[in-house]
Amino acid sequence: MLWVSIYCFISFIVHVISTKTYYLAESGMKGIDHVLSSAPLSCVEECIVFCDGKKAISASYDVTTGTCVCHSVFPEMLSLVTQANTSIYANHVGVTAAALGYIYNSSAHFLYKVHSKDLTKWTKAREICQSEGGELAKLDSPEKRQLVRDIVGADGANEYFLGATDWTEDGVWRWVVDNSIFPEFTKSGYSKCLEMEPDLQFDDTGCNVENQKYICDIVP
Repeated sequence: MLWVSIYCFISFIVHVISTKTYYLAESGMKGIDHVLSSAPLSCVEECIVFCDGKKAISASYDVTTGTCVCHSVFPEMLSLVTQANTSIYANHVGVTAAALGYIYNSSAHFLYKVHSKDLTKWTKAREICQSEGGELAKLDSPEKRQLVRDIVGADGANEYFLGATDWTEDGVWRWVVDNSIFPEFTKSGYSKCLEMEPDLQFDDTGCNVENQKYICDIVP
């Protein structure tokens, strides 16, 4: 068994980052699969664990070469590029989220869901996100913020709840998912929950006052 342990150790330190084209069979759309990592591994189970550790959405394993590849897209998006003897396995977080209507954006590494019909108050919106295994959205990168701006901008007329509050200290806003500070927004006052306005600016709002749309996210 010693050679297996050595082989597995070597396998886990060999990573190749690349991208390739994928096609959606049902729509003919073309996109980019950001291959997060690749490694020689001895079995499917090792491949799934390895790709989970890379926060991949899915993993493919070629039994003829022992090659494991971690992908940023769901298995159905890889259907036309799947090689013979290669099986696709979904990351357990990604496949569960997809079943609930979540969408993965590979550029922002953002697994999100827009709740645009079940308008509700901020506290109830948070409960719904948590019931789906997520939280109200945390916009901690320029890519995520731009994606949400695009969503809100396309709507044009509604505010959207997001996952930050200044409950602990007035004017110091923190993301509820991990209590990290949101330094770009420092508004103080009575309203304690975060929203994005139709003009794409952040603003504070009452946590139990307005019924609004909201965006949830799940860490993939």
